[in-house]
Amino acid sequence: CNLVSDPKDVSPYLKDLLPILKTTILDPSPEMRTISSQALGSLVKSMDDKAYEDLEAYLLQTIKSEAGQVERGGAALGLSEVLGASPLEKFENVMEEVLLQCANRLPHIREGYFTLMSCLANTMGGRLDQKIPEILPSVLSGLADEMEPVREIA
Repeated sequence: CNLVSDPKDVSPYLKDLLPILKTTILDPSPEMRTISSQALGSLVKSMDDKAYEDLEAYLLQTIKSEAGQVERGGAALGLSEVLGASPLEKFENVMEEVLLQCANRLPHIREGYFTLMSCLANTMGGRLDQKIPEILPSVLSGLADEMEPVREIA
């Protein structure tokens, strides 16, 4: 259900909404993170390129931060919703970094990016099918990771 007929109607309010959603996707409550992530995905169509790039950079930075698993997971869920609502080329632009970071030497970064990959399966749907040959080696590597949290998420 769309609450507005033209996504550009929301544009003037993005500067107020985005900071709130950036906070709520990191909330300890899974329900709050899910709803906030879905809201971010809905707002993508209202964003100009600069706002989109800023949001994407924030989410990618949070996914690899030393913050807790909850924060990294919230950012991963948020980015998956944003990418799921975006044109496919936005996803393809991020995918190279995702696969690269899945092999990072720091376990919390690998964990964050594997969380993103697990969330993408739900938000990208069939659009992810063509990327399976690229993704599969990283997933297999994650399943054999030395750190249990990384293995569990992969």
